[in-house]
Amino acid sequence: MDAKGFLYNELNAFIERFLKMRVRYEYDQNALVHVVEMLPHDMYHSDNDYILWENDLFNRFVDQFPIENICFISDDSLVGIENPEFVLEGAEYSSFSCAPFCK
Repeated sequence: MDAKGFLYNELNAFIERFLKMRVRYEYDQNALVHVVEMLPHDMYHSDNDYILWENDLFNRFVDQFPIENICFISDDSLVGIENPEFVLEGAEYSSFSCAPFCK
């Protein structure tokens, strides 16, 4: 299995576990890096389960594909995804945030 296939399988399993998240993927051929954008950014920055998952996936990816690179970002990153190859949304993902109005 190639790196894209590996990531596609892993991210599909991810979105079944993290129902409130959205994933976008793009391969940047100029930089030779697989870019994975995770939303919402508060989970990306603060959710311990997500952080542990990302660390595990990063380590397994590097072990299996040592000459390739992977980068996890969120919507507040300096770089972004311009042409996603695929987008996955959890069943409870909402692009609308009610903050500060919801309680």
